[in-house]
Parts: sequence; structure tokens; C-alpha cells
Amino acid sequence: PLAKQMEEEPQIKKESQKMIDFILSEGISVTRPKHPEYQPVPEKDYTTKCLLLDFDNTLFDTSADDKLRKYCDGERDWDKILDCIPKYKLYDGWLDVIKWAKGKGIKLGIISTASNKLINNTLDYFGLKFDAVIGDRWGYPKPSPLLVTFALDEMNMNIVEDNILYVGDSL
Repeated sequence: PLAKQMEEEPQIKKESQKMIDFILSEGISVTRPKHPEYQPVPEKDYTTKCLLLDFDNTLFDTSADDKLRKYCDGERDWDKILDCIPKYKLYDGWLDVIKWAKGKGIKLGIISTASNKLINNTLDYFGLKFDAVIGDRWGYPKPSPLLVTFALDEMNMNIVEDNILYVGDSL
């Protein structure tokens, strides 16, 4: 098309002649390189296979035990905190999300700095079943990605990060 246009438009030929002469003198190809053969891109599975949630202030309103969560001489009074479970509130909408996820075969997990005992007792109280609970792990504070690995191991899942959805206030 350029050659034909140059034949029809003397001004284009005149303005481009020096460039064309240079290209030819250097042995540079004036034809386009052949396009490589089409290689299909492997499809990624972006389907969510695992939903990981934070416990406090994401899944549950646990503000009923705020005063008890403070450390007293380096320890928390977990027995008193466990007594607060009936005052906890599951945030609106989460029950529908949990039912939907279970219906789609999506694994559910919790990653939190709360104790496993508190999380499991709360889940039992509210009649909720999760596939993994990763509570307070000293040495692995959130947002350590190892906590996600621990949850996946507990669920016997070997999936990539594209298939995990995390909802929380720290990761």
C-alpha cells in the first residue's frame, strides 16, 4: 500500500525518498516480518475456590469483649471473653454469603489473631461450619502470607492465589 500510495502521491515519494534510499542501502527489510504462528494463551481458572475471612470486625462484631481483650499482666482472661460470645453479632449479609459459598463448593476459612478456642466456640454458638480456623499463631502476625498457607494446608487445598478471596481488615 505504501508503494502504491507513493506512486500516486509524488509529494509523499519526494519526502520519503531519502529514508527509502537509506533503508535499501543498509539492507534493512522493507517488508513486514512474518507474524509468528498463533499460540493460544493457557486459560487461567479465576473461579474462587476458597474464601478466607477475618474474625473480629469483619465476620463478627466482637465489641462486647473490647475491655477484656486488653492484656493484664501479659495474659488475656479467655474464660471471661468466652462468656461474651452470646453478645457477639454476625454482621448483616455474611450468613447469605456463607450459604452461597457452601452451595458453590467454595471452602471457607478464618484467619485471625483471636484464639482458635474463641473462634471455634463462636462458630459453634452460631451454628456455622468452616473448613479451617487459623487463630493466634505467635510468630506469624497478620498479614503474614504464611497464615494463608496454613489455612490451605488445613483444608488440603493446593490452589493458586488467583483462586483465593480474602476479606478482612489487615491483609
